[in-house]
Amino acid sequence: IFFRLIMSTVPWLLLLVALLVSRSSGLSGLSHEDSGQEVLRYEGEATEATIINDPGVYLVEVFSARCGSCQEFAKTWHKFVKKYRRSYKFAEVDIDTKVGMAYAKKVGALQTGIPAVLMFKGPSGAAPTALVKGEPLSYTSLKKEVIEASAGLERTLKGSYLKQNKEKDATEF
Repeated sequence: IFFRLIMSTVPWLLLLVALLVSRSSGLSGLSHEDSGQEVLRYEGEATEATIINDPGVYLVEVFSARCGSCQEFAKTWHKFVKKYRRSYKFAEVDIDTKVGMAYAKKVGALQTGIPAVLMFKGPSGAAPTALVKGEPLSYTSLKKEVIEASAGLERTLKGSYLKQNKEKDATEF
């Protein structure tokens, strides 16, 4: 009887151990650690300078690992990054870090809530355009917001969007 009891619980114990290991290593779901090299992680002023000074349009996600809506949006964000990595540049700001929180406050991302996606498409110093404002969007809705916000932007020969070089002047045609 004892042998049967142990043999019947071993598979359950192995399953439990596997589940605990996968949760602790982040394998239970898509996390921001899975974003890969195509996403710049915000680490302070140098990252901010890259986002502002790069001629390419940046989409910046602001999130917290403790935010349920952010975790829900993560799958959509990663799918979008993978699909559009040749058209846009991407960055992520984790507000669970001191520098991330300071940056999120600076660019106004916390006023509308997280998750937030900001588009940096204007000349250096221009305010970003908020595309996601505290509610996770579907992939289709995110795509629509980004396409609408990209209207009128120039593209490189390879298809990457470029920031506006200067504020549009009403006298220019």
